[in-house]
Parts: sequence; structure tokens; C-alpha cells
Amino acid sequence: RSTKGIFRKLLDKAKLSELNLENFAHFEEHALQDVKLSMNKQETISDILEIWSRNQIDWERLDEIEVKKELSSIKGIGKW
Repeated sequence: RSTKGIFRKLLDKAKLSELNLENFAHFEEHALQDVKLSMNKQETISDILEIWSRNQIDWERLDEIEVKKELSSIKGIGKW
């Protein structure tokens, strides 16, 4: 089971084609209600949402190394 496959199934369950800040509450209610996540994973998701909502990074302009650096600075996201 790949992460992408699991994520796709969760999007399908919530009847969404993509995930963004505007539809995350809907996604959380319809796709994550039956998923048991550890407290650490829940905190990581919350941290990502908080950073994403207040962050003004132009992700499209960053190269792969810069994106990895930004994402790796979030607690719970390691280097890949």
C-alpha cells in the first residue's frame, strides 16, 4: 500500500479531487473520521496546516532542494 494510493482513497472517500486549505475541514470530517492516527501524526498535520495557512512561500518558484528544506523544517517530516 503506497502512501499515494492511500491518500487517493481518502480523497475519494471525501469526494474531493484535491486537498487544500479551503476543503480540509470537509476532508477531515469525511475521510479522516475513521482513520486512527497517532498523536504525533495529528500534531504534524496541524503544524503543516498552520504553516501552510500563514506561510507566503511561492512553492512553484522553489527548486526541489529548497522545497525539501522547507518541508523538512516541520516537526514530523523527515528527509526523504
